[in-house]
Amino acid sequence: MLIKPCQLILSASILLAAHTHSADADDNPPFHLQPHHVAPLVALNEAVALMGSADPPYVFPEEEELFKKIAAGQANKCDESDAILVASGVADKATREIYIAKINAITEISRKVVEGATTPENKAFRLAFVLYNTQLKGGFDDDQVDIRKLLDEHKFNCVSSCVLFNLVGNRLGLKTRAVNLPGHVFLRMGDLVIEPVNGKTMTTSAHQETVDYYWGKAGDNWKQTFGNTRFYESGNLGLVSEIYLDDSIAQVRKKRFEPAAAKILKACCLDPKNPIVAHQLEKNLRVWFADTLKQKNYDNAQVIAAIYGQLFGDDSNKLFKQVAADRKAGQAAKN
Repeated sequence: MLIKPCQLILSASILLAAHTHSADADDNPPFHLQPHHVAPLVALNEAVALMGSADPPYVFPEEEELFKKIAAGQANKCDESDAILVASGVADKATREIYIAKINAITEISRKVVEGATTPENKAFRLAFVLYNTQLKGGFDDDQVDIRKLLDEHKFNCVSSCVLFNLVGNRLGLKTRAVNLPGHVFLRMGDLVIEPVNGKTMTTSAHQETVDYYWGKAGDNWKQTFGNTRFYESGNLGLVSEIYLDDSIAQVRKKRFEPAAAKILKACCLDPKNPIVAHQLEKNLRVWFADTLKQKNYDNAQVIAAIYGQLFGDDSNKLFKQVAADRKAGQAAKN
């Protein structure tokens, strides 16, 4: 049975174990940062310095600490619950502890439900069923990636439902991976596919109809981003990056280009190999650059062009030339 699309305007892709990377896939690789790109955290700090102060700040201290650990190769020292809540905007430690207590209670209830399951697959089936019928009872909401709203109002989309299942499932011993295709994210554990968005589990072959459905809707933009691959698979922090990714898209819709750039750079700090994050980052930087240039802020536009160049390479020369041309035209107009 097909599930309702999540309309994540952007997501990510790597091959499932059942679909190994073929030689001809190299002819059209997924979108990516340039091979020797600057560390995403460096680009984020440069961007935030250009943006100036904001309330709330563009980057919380907890986020900065998380990104530093990841950049240092210490992702295993990151607290996943904290990362999820901070990504959802919960900066206050006392408030985070309230939500962590809720997650702990959900975990213990779920532990009792899956107790007695003889296989990981059966455990996953039971967990998907109980979470869907208890914690996700508020209904599907396309843009709902905020874990707070899920825990408070039980509203969800594919991202937030996967975040909850992955967090609780890992605590119960399930080793799941997040898998993305155009407009949707789900979880995989070996040959088992888990769709928290509808509380179902199935084999990868049975899930193929869903995969075909989403790819049937995919346009050229998706195909450019994914290249010849069909999926992108990521770990726990990669799934958390989806929260920032969707939030960035929401900010672009509101024409708030600075917070949009900050959000997508934070997503890149968590999962820089994600081709959809890379594609959205490139797009966001161009939009921010164009808006800044439109305001005749030539110095800031030049800094954005430099950040773009650090991440995407020589194509930034076009942006520098555009700044120079617009600056010259602006000076001529004054004279």
